[in-house]
Amino acid sequence: MKKIRFFSALFLCIAFLAGCSGNGEDDSMSLVQKIEPTEAGGENSGPEISPDLSQESVQDSSKETVQDSGQEGTAVLERTVAELLPTVPFEENYLETIQKIGLSHRISFEDMDELLGVWENRLYYISYKERGLSIYKLDFLEEDAEPEAIYSLEEGSLWYYRSMIKDKIYLLVLETSEKEGRPFRIDEISLDGQVQEIYSKDSAHAPIVYDLPEHLIVNYEADGYCVMEAVGLEDHLVKQIDKRELARDGKGNMSGDYILYGGGVEPDGFYYEIISLENEYLDAEGSAAVYYYDFETESADIVLNPPNKSHFLSGGRDYIVRCIYAYEAPLSVSGEFYRRQGDELNFCKMYELYTTNDLLWLKELRDGCAAGYTAQENILILDVERMQKSAYSIPEKGMKSSNVVLADGKIYYVDKENALLCFLILK
Repeated sequence: MKKIRFFSALFLCIAFLAGCSGNGEDDSMSLVQKIEPTEAGGENSGPEISPDLSQESVQDSSKETVQDSGQEGTAVLERTVAELLPTVPFEENYLETIQKIGLSHRISFEDMDELLGVWENRLYYISYKERGLSIYKLDFLEEDAEPEAIYSLEEGSLWYYRSMIKDKIYLLVLETSEKEGRPFRIDEISLDGQVQEIYSKDSAHAPIVYDLPEHLIVNYEADGYCVMEAVGLEDHLVKQIDKRELARDGKGNMSGDYILYGGGVEPDGFYYEIISLENEYLDAEGSAAVYYYDFETESADIVLNPPNKSHFLSGGRDYIVRCIYAYEAPLSVSGEFYRRQGDELNFCKMYELYTTNDLLWLKELRDGCAAGYTAQENILILDVERMQKSAYSIPEKGMKSSNVVLADGKIYYVDKENALLCFLILK
């Protein structure tokens, strides 16, 4: 059956561009999300997808009920959703109110291509309108405030990753070079426009970057190795997390260990996945192992050997959230939740997540509770403290994932059609 391939916007796991390293290798893989580098002045937008959160609407095609935890003596026990993580109404349990602020008299929403974040009543957004990447800020509570440009990237520059974490903005820029490989850098941009380069490397293929509460995680390839490093957001110190031998044959096959993306919602540690291959194609073959890295002990342990690869992976020290990659038509459940309790991993499926509706990001809302956003513009609350979950479908559709952000306990999004900045104040 034909495998469904699709793209997620926030996780930015990028396949290398054909010919960028000059060796002519085939890199047409979809497990590593193939998001083309954005040239300043360009735009990436995903397909519009109709939402459906009903459990009956998706087919549970996964037959694997026994999994290897990866730890000796640890069992994976499958539970029903009602037993492990029941669903509760969103409005009743998590929504305090929805506020909307009209901004049409101060800003053209057509110029707001991506909402980066919110800090101290100011929203920060990217615009490509002026033939280049520009970052603006706007005080949305000041009636007479006008948008102010704080940063610009010259037309023709290539950039991939962008994120706003607390009061800083991070941008990965590919540098122009005649030498073999792909030099890149990560710039840290303060909210008044000051720029500091905090990381730079040469990579044989386009790097992957994802953010944690206190670190950026960078995956790159160089000299026959796949390397993962962490960059501290406060001190900018670089720490190697993992390094694996990896060889490509020039035909799309790999031998060795590929470090796939991961994530985490707590500052103490994060999850990532290793795919082991023996002259195999990453998109269709290889075996997976999920690791948890502890920043305090500076060690990584295998916590799960799933029968399929991840398309999304995150969680906290005591729980794991996955969206599986190994699915085929028709629509099937992709969401998995694991509760880590001593020598047991209690597991259940999450029917809110399925093919074409995977999680795009998951961030900590408060201790023991995380908020996520899906490809079909739905909010998912995972309340591990109370062991329950809840889903909310945003009524104003078509905003793109890059226009929904979590900041200071609120979920902000843009209703472009009605020129409104909206935010959900959560309990």
